[in-house]
Amino acid sequence: MPAANEEPVQATETTPLSACLDDGGLSAAFAALSRRVATLEAAAADGSLASRVADGQAEAMLGRRMAHVYGRLGTLGLVLPTARAAAVRELLAQSRRLLVDPRFSVPATYQFAPRAEFEPDAPPRSPRLIDAAAALGAAPVLRADQVLASRFWRIGLVSSDAPSQRLADQWLLAAVVAWLSREMNRLGKLLVRFRPRYDEASGPVTVVPRPPQRAFEQLVEDILNEHHHRAWSAPLDEDFLEKTDLRVRYPDLARKRGGRVQVTFITHAERHREKVDRIRREGEYVVVSPRTIARFVQAVQVGQEVANAEIRGVLPGFWRSLDSKPADVEALSWALKSVFVDALRRPHHTALGPLRGVPSPIRELVRAFVHFESFRSTAELRAREERSGGVRRAVARGKPKRTWSEEQRLAAAALPLDEPLDGVVEAVKDYGVFVMLAGGVSGLLHRTALHDYDAPETRERLARGKELQVLVRAVSVDQRRITLAEPGGPVVEVPTAESQPGPAACDREAPALPAASTPT
Repeated sequence: MPAANEEPVQATETTPLSACLDDGGLSAAFAALSRRVATLEAAAADGSLASRVADGQAEAMLGRRMAHVYGRLGTLGLVLPTARAAAVRELLAQSRRLLVDPRFSVPATYQFAPRAEFEPDAPPRSPRLIDAAAALGAAPVLRADQVLASRFWRIGLVSSDAPSQRLADQWLLAAVVAWLSREMNRLGKLLVRFRPRYDEASGPVTVVPRPPQRAFEQLVEDILNEHHHRAWSAPLDEDFLEKTDLRVRYPDLARKRGGRVQVTFITHAERHREKVDRIRREGEYVVVSPRTIARFVQAVQVGQEVANAEIRGVLPGFWRSLDSKPADVEALSWALKSVFVDALRRPHHTALGPLRGVPSPIRELVRAFVHFESFRSTAELRAREERSGGVRRAVARGKPKRTWSEEQRLAAAALPLDEPLDGVVEAVKDYGVFVMLAGGVSGLLHRTALHDYDAPETRERLARGKELQVLVRAVSVDQRRITLAEPGGPVVEVPTAESQPGPAACDREAPALPAASTPT
């Protein structure tokens, strides 16, 4: 009887993912995760996703973060479904890589702080980072981010204490679900932004980079994070659309979201130049490659770069770590690439992966180079903002703030509310369109104030430069905000300063994994 068979399936699909660990460990948890994501993706395709989110099924299946992702998808609908399906498959494949079947295991001792019972959106508390080196000889003490990095290299950290290992598995599962939620959320934003320039005739597009493509990038990230957590992988949309592989943050670096880092293994001079030329405002990025590191070394040696004593102090050990001293930038570039390739290819049987295959002085130089370039690129960003009139003010948030002229302020204050006005579409964004009104001021016509914003006919009608009739719903001269609506469009709530949303939950960092001390 169908009814009798359906009851257990429903119960299984809404069981917390952490409970699957008791049935079959991380393999069973991943199988449930993959199956539930596939179920919700199918619901998005057949139009039933909104109801699954509304009745709480999505949250019961995958937790609050992922329910937020699918709630947004249920509202906006599928965008570029073929590209999305391929991207979701790759994200799940990478989740499996992080969770299941490491190639080898390293004995570890986990240090945990007291914690509450595990929940998908409230993972175990951060462990105390107790230095176990004295008790375990030369054993490194890994931070949470390094534990997750070891899983990228298919290294498992195994404790002989079963309760500690179960807590570690719960922690890892929570971190991977949080990472997957962030990337799925960014995937939706990426596809909306990418759709206007996507040509189906050109064939499939790879949105999510595969692990072999990310190997050198992960090695650079590991080197930067060896002593302090400075770098992290950029979100999917920044990676694909903005040429940003990593974000990096240092004390006193006046860049709230961190410096942008592009990583490339390309060493050939002409191909390297072509790669860098594709980056818009490349001077505001840190480009990490064997060639840029080699150029930095040469510039420091001849005094072209203002390097401090610490950087100059690294160079003697750097030269000793190479088999010979290359004569020029070209030769040094290939010598450095050979070091990195050797580290990536050789078997790595320590918890830190191929990082240990790169000589310590070279790792020190890479960190010094990225630190120097982060401040240089940020200075270039600030100089451009000054030139363009977007002067950064010394306000608490440190955000750039532009002001209206007196004429614009008067024009905005004089706009009549709820009366039809003629305007011209100035810019089209995934969240709505900006419309230029009389007096040189523009307002936002949010997508929720339009019927079927993503429909091709709507996009054509709202293309940049098109004339449009709008209603002014609200004006805030101090905040330089004009809220618009379309005559006959949906009624939307007029935003107030108190109701403005804060940072999206998916923009927060994924929960960390437990630290572990491991023998070398």
